[in-house]
Amino acid sequence: MSSRDIENLRPPINIMISVNDIVTCCLCPRLLYVKKALGLLPPPTTLMIRGSLAHNVYMDFSVELSKVMSMGINPQSYASSYLSSWRARLEEGLISQDDYDLIDMIEDLEPVEVKLKVKPRLQDYVQLAWYAMLIEDSMKLKVDFGYIDLIPIMRIKVRISSRLRDLAIKLRNKAIKVLYGLEEPPRRIEKPFCKSCELNLECKLLG
Repeated sequence: MSSRDIENLRPPINIMISVNDIVTCCLCPRLLYVKKALGLLPPPTTLMIRGSLAHNVYMDFSVELSKVMSMGINPQSYASSYLSSWRARLEEGLISQDDYDLIDMIEDLEPVEVKLKVKPRLQDYVQLAWYAMLIEDSMKLKVDFGYIDLIPIMRIKVRISSRLRDLAIKLRNKAIKVLYGLEEPPRRIEKPFCKSCELNLECKLLG
C-alpha cells in the first residue's frame, strides 16, 4: 500500500466519522441527515434486532466450531446441537440491548461482512471496502479481497477494486458534508426503500 493510497483515506477535514454513517449515506443521504444531524433516532426495529442477533450467532458459532474441530468432535453433530439452542431465542426475540451490535470478522487479514439477507446491495460493498481500507491503514499492507457472508445462503468473494475504493471515499466525503452542514440538507427523494424506513413519517413532516 503506497503513501498516496494511505493519504487518500484521510478526510478533507480533521473529524471522526463512522463506517455506519457512510453506509447510511450510501443508502440515503436524507436518512443520515434525519438520524444524525437532527438526532431523530427510533428504537431498533424487529428486523434490525434479528439481524444483529444473527451476527452474534454467526460469530460465536464460527469461533466455537474451529475449536471443536481441533478437538476431533464431529462438526455436524456440534452444529446441530449449537444452532438448535439458539433457534428458540431467535424466533421468540429473547435478547437484550447488549445483543444489538454489528459484529463482523477478519479472516487472514481479509474483512468479512455478515448480512442477514439473500442478496448484497451497494452499501454492503461500500462497507466491506471501508473495512479493507481501515485494515490497510492500521496494518500498512494491501488488502485485495473481502467477503460478504449472506446468512444462511452463501459467501461472496469481493475484489476491493480501485473503483470501489473511490466510491467509498466519495461517499465518506458526502457523509461529512451532510453531518457537518457543509451543504444544503438533502432533499427527500421518494424511493421504494422509503415505505419500510423507520423514519419515513419524520422525513415527510420535515418537508
